[in-house]
Amino acid sequence: MRPEEISLTSIYKAVEKASAIFHSDKNTAPNCLIGGNIQKVLDQTYIYLQQSVENEMKTFLSDIIAGILQESANG
Repeated sequence: MRPEEISLTSIYKAVEKASAIFHSDKNTAPNCLIGGNIQKVLDQTYIYLQQSVENEMKTFLSDIIAGILQESANG
């Protein structure tokens, strides 16, 4: 693949074992008001954040390479 075809999202997913960036702690006290409900609340928040981060990671490797070359020319 060419750098123009490789997104930061695809690099992240290839390198990381878990594709989810955010994880809920599943070891909370189920009888506690917070511990028993926080996972469901955070899961929805984490889904939204995951999608937001992945949208921002649509930058391509070619953009990163171009930025490096520009910085090295300026420095």
